[in-house]
Amino acid sequence: MNRIIKLSFPYKEKTKVSISKIINSDNIYKTIDFFTYKIFLKNKLKYKKIKQKNNIKLKNIINLHNIDGLDLKKIKSMFSQLKTGKPVLSNSGLPNVKLAKLDNNYVLFDGHHTILAYMLANKEYLNQIPYLIVSENITDNTIKQFFIEHSNKLKNKNWRNYVVNWQVQKNKQLCGKIQKNIGELFESINEPDLRPELIKKVKEIDKQKSIKVKDFIKRYTKK
Repeated sequence: MNRIIKLSFPYKEKTKVSISKIINSDNIYKTIDFFTYKIFLKNKLKYKKIKQKNNIKLKNIINLHNIDGLDLKKIKSMFSQLKTGKPVLSNSGLPNVKLAKLDNNYVLFDGHHTILAYMLANKEYLNQIPYLIVSENITDNTIKQFFIEHSNKLKNKNWRNYVVNWQVQKNKQLCGKIQKNIGELFESINEPDLRPELIKKVKEIDKQKSIKVKDFIKRYTKK
């Protein structure tokens, strides 16, 4: 089975992009492991510096966690790191933000905390942050693999209606989806220390007449 992995890092006014073709099993985690250990860590990549268009909005990306499945302190820590100018990457140097492209949709299977931290840092488009995308031969069954031991429970169900919360006991980990995309997940952050940054962010959005600042402040300053 062939898959394509696109790796992208912001570089000044352009983007460093690498495209790799992987011949591997239908297990997407094995695809990622092969790419990581056999290609990326062995420095076998060739990058091109290109100027990518702002055509993939972070807010439209599909999430696999609700807000209660995330650690807001972790988001805050990552955001603090971004303010120093240091990108948030995994220990291997790969982007934390990893996506699978299913038809014209992008599903975030790793890096929910990271992508929200970047949004707090005023990033709105995918090409503005480091990311990895797996494409080709991605099906609904591929996406169900991200639910790990709960994937069998989704055999005859629509995975789009579910998320997983690894922070609770096993019999409660698979649950219904509340926030439908990363944009809704971002709007659900209710961390006091992050409110000033959120209000600043929404003021910028308000200029585009997409939300009223007073409604936002009223919602997120409730005690």
